[in-house]
Amino acid sequence: MLKLALEGSLSKLYRRSSPTLCAFDEINTYNEAIKEKRKNLEKELKKCEKEFKLEKDKEQKAFFKSQIQILKKELTKCKEITPLNLSEAPFEIPSTWAWVKLGDICEMKKGPFGSAITKDMFIPNGNNAVKIYEQKNAIQKSETLGEYYISLEHFEKLKQFEVFENDIIVSCAGTIGEIFRIPKNAPKGIINQALMKIKLVNEEWIPYFMIFFDFLIKQKSQENSKGSAIKNIPPLDILKNFSIPLPPLKEQEHITQILDTLFTLKKGLRVD
Repeated sequence: MLKLALEGSLSKLYRRSSPTLCAFDEINTYNEAIKEKRKNLEKELKKCEKEFKLEKDKEQKAFFKSQIQILKKELTKCKEITPLNLSEAPFEIPSTWAWVKLGDICEMKKGPFGSAITKDMFIPNGNNAVKIYEQKNAIQKSETLGEYYISLEHFEKLKQFEVFENDIIVSCAGTIGEIFRIPKNAPKGIINQALMKIKLVNEEWIPYFMIFFDFLIKQKSQENSKGSAIKNIPPLDILKNFSIPLPPLKEQEHITQILDTLFTLKKGLRVD
């Protein structure tokens, strides 16, 4: 069923009723918005750099330095999406869909090295405690599980691993490829070494992406682990180059709705 969905067969009738929808048009609109955002950020960066050079007050100078770093970081995220050539396509998809690189539509980051979070850093849960998200949060699809917390001081040193609403966490060891979308009002926290976090450039793509990524990551982890008893998630540089078939947004929503209904029916028909 997933294979039919990812090849476009499941939404064939929907495309006939919505012939004007096209992923390439949506990508072009996204790219134009990114160009405009980059232009504005570059303008703001030049202004801050000029103010930084002229400023004499130490505190104000430190403020501008911080702003410059933030703006430069934001500029690195302003990446356009480049549809792949048909010659690079793993399989045939509808002409209104686009093949794109995984690394073009999301940011991926694996958790810190195991030595970065040690037992002596753990503190009881409280007002100044920050949660450590573990594999079981991804496996059991819950943001509340877990009993490990660190102080705000330690959190500041590991802030790059912080998770936010609509980030997707992925289990990377043992039980491979289980995914969970961080909900609104989830506890403030960071991922541990056994997780990876993913942030999509367009949050509206999340439901479709989760279906595709769940299928892809488990398949590729299996392939990556041939000849070994231990399953492994492919390295990030390989993951970023994986190809993903991208339908127009409305068709994505149609596909996820059909699959959700089918999975619910299948679950209801299971015999204990």
